[in-house]
Amino acid sequence: MKEGERCSEDLPCFITVCSMKENYQETYKFLYRKFQAYKNNRLNAFLPKQESEEQVTSHICSICGIRLADALVDEEYLCNECRNKRKEGKRIAFPSTENFGSLYYALVRIDIDDMGMYISGEKGWERDEELHNYQKKISRAANEFFIKEKEFINQEVKKVTENENAVIYAGGDDMLFFCPVFCIEDITKKLESDWIEMCDSGMTFSKSIIVAHCKEPLRYVLKKSRESMQQVKQHYRKDGKGGCCFSVLYRGSGSRMIFVKGDRMQNHFYSLISAFCRHQFSRSVIFQMEEEFMGWGENFGVDEYTDLRFIMNNETKRIVARKSEGKSSEEKQELTDLLINLRNDVTKEAKDGFCIDFNAYFDLMHIAEKLASFSEK
Repeated sequence: MKEGERCSEDLPCFITVCSMKENYQETYKFLYRKFQAYKNNRLNAFLPKQESEEQVTSHICSICGIRLADALVDEEYLCNECRNKRKEGKRIAFPSTENFGSLYYALVRIDIDDMGMYISGEKGWERDEELHNYQKKISRAANEFFIKEKEFINQEVKKVTENENAVIYAGGDDMLFFCPVFCIEDITKKLESDWIEMCDSGMTFSKSIIVAHCKEPLRYVLKKSRESMQQVKQHYRKDGKGGCCFSVLYRGSGSRMIFVKGDRMQNHFYSLISAFCRHQFSRSVIFQMEEEFMGWGENFGVDEYTDLRFIMNNETKRIVARKSEGKSSEEKQELTDLLINLRNDVTKEAKDGFCIDFNAYFDLMHIAEKLASFSEK
């Protein structure tokens, strides 16, 4: 708190008293278990008693969608944790999502992977360093990262929209912000590069990117964002996490979701979006390829895959040429190369050969095409 200011509410706090001779790591774990017990019980005894069923605790927090609200702030129901993530606990007025550059906007959620395990010393901690010093270093790095990125994102979004407060919250181990669809690539790549530069302890973060129409109920979009974050962490739980989930919500007709990880795949994915934007290729390219390749199956032997890969490359080139009338040979070749590279990204060595995840392949294409069309609008 700044000097001269006072907190307007009671904050739950635990104080653990222990001997200086006791093991700090064990003391920290004990305190953490106590805190977790409080969090698990927060919906019951620890919430303020309300005199009426119509009071705020009958509502779920409109930001996190998990905890019960304990305050009504400017007609918005907020829990204690989400309210305190906002600047000095005060309401920041966020302009309508209709003002994010087009009819479609992106809601981006960042969550540091296994932050609790790093803070507890289960990951990353070298025993020749005092645990509390290691905790301070990690906490400081994460805090400085979020402060820097919050300022950067707000400035970037302000350049192209009327919004000055694109970041909803940033701190601790997570971040949530709005941005125009056509800003996703630049912002997320900057986040990745800054994270590597500022946090060199092997820590990663997962991303959830939801693209939705400005008329889509925001509560539903937030719910899908939380769900997709859980899914991407689960999807890459055996692969070090650090993945990204892209979701596109179609108005009244469901959604598409893909998981991507690694610079190579993400670069090809973003490059495909750029190609669709610049050259406005027909969607029939995707549908024609989907019709031809989806019936081939997914698992191929080594010799079989060698032959089929050659055939698929030729078929891709033929379909692009036939469905892209009026485009230059260079434009057609660019799209052909991108589609082939993207297919290679979803091809993995299997036990007796190779496996091509055609479902992921065509979901990547459809979402890339949609993101390109949303950017244009």
